[in-house]
Amino acid sequence: APGQREGTDGSDRFLCISPLHTSSGIGNGITRPLKSGGSTVLCPGFDAARFFEWLDAFRPTHYSASPTVHRAIIDEVLARRPALPPSLRFVRSSSSGMEASLQQKVESVLGVPVIQGYGSTETGLMAQDSPLPGRRRAGSVGTAVAGIELMILGDHGEALPPGRVGEILVRGPTVMHGYEND
Repeated sequence: APGQREGTDGSDRFLCISPLHTSSGIGNGITRPLKSGGSTVLCPGFDAARFFEWLDAFRPTHYSASPTVHRAIIDEVLARRPALPPSLRFVRSSSSGMEASLQQKVESVLGVPVIQGYGSTETGLMAQDSPLPGRRRAGSVGTAVAGIELMILGDHGEALPPGRVGEILVRGPTVMHGYEND
């Protein structure tokens, strides 16, 4: 059934609506599809009016967007009631946290799971949840991805246990070394 396998492979096609200067654009749009043998359709940027044309024309299996863009897509679906192509297997949410209510609405309207990712352009993807039933935690962006170490620090630099609020410290091969002249 759609959405019931993790990861991507050569049969997947990504609809890239994110700018290529972002981690989502370059990572999800170029690197992941190349690594898995899949393909990418590069769009000139998000355009709610053209989004459904792109779904029909290119039959992507997934796309990635911020919660704001997901809201715009859902608004368009509810306003236009277009026939959604069965090609979508899942969608990604990135750039900022997605509220559980929005995640449920996207999944309900599009009929596919939302995979939340957490990261930044400076760190790349740090954590991701699973689209598979029984492996997801509501309100969570998931667990650290392979090769990434995460720690939450308190106000005085002490490591905090799970469930506490603090500063996120990340280490791994995708973390940038720093800004020029900084």
